Amino acid sequence: MAVLSIPSHRLLAFDNEIEINFKWQEYLKLVYDGKIHEAYTKTSIILEGMETSCVERLANVIFDIQDEFITFFEDDKIFKVIVPKPNPLMQELVKYLYQNNFEIFVISASNFWLVKAACQRFFQIPDENVFGVKNKTHKLEGLQILTNEIEDLAPIDTNKSKVYFSKISYTPPLLTAGDSIYDRSLLNLTHPEGIILWLGNDKNLKDVAIDFVNKQHYKINNCE
Repeated sequence: MAVLSIPSHRLLAFDNEIEINFKWQEYLKLVYDGKIHEAYTKTSIILEGMETSCVERLANVIFDIQDEFITFFEDDKIFKVIVPKPNPLMQELVKYLYQNNFEIFVISASNFWLVKAACQRFFQIPDENVFGVKNKTHKLEGLQILTNEIEDLAPIDTNKSKVYFSKISYTPPLLTAGDSIYDRSLLNLTHPEGIILWLGNDKNLKDVAIDFVNKQHYKINNCE
């Protein structure tokens, strides 16, 4: 079992430590098996019992790591996970779009409070424009505590486009960006005269995503 343990004074207002027990290999297997919804909801469910602002502080502790990778052991195996850092070009693009009165939204399959922390810190995107996998919460002594239940319409895979239509707009976005094959449904919403930005490192996934988007746009154009 891989255990992430961080001193409580960096996270919580009470005197103990919080541990997140998470089997990284189980997560990878779910992804490889195509069980994307289960994989991403699992990464939020493991945060059960944490206070919402604690999750945001945890995210910032991780963002502060200076190394390129987080290295850890699990079942006698060594794993390396890239420390999340913002793409400087995207930061400049977001700044430019804001200066020109564009509205920007983020739809992510990651936990809402982790995404919110990244959007606040690196892009100054307001909370109400951020959508992620969100745990239901309950109040305890004035604190919002995460449960192991996930709110409906978690923005995972094809649900991303549903979140866009139900929470943001029926008007096609002029610019979309993605780095995963599971962003296809969101990229496909792009206005026919708009721009799609591919931010992923895997060229094969890029080709698959673009092919999907092209075919979908072709079908939509023919339907019209």
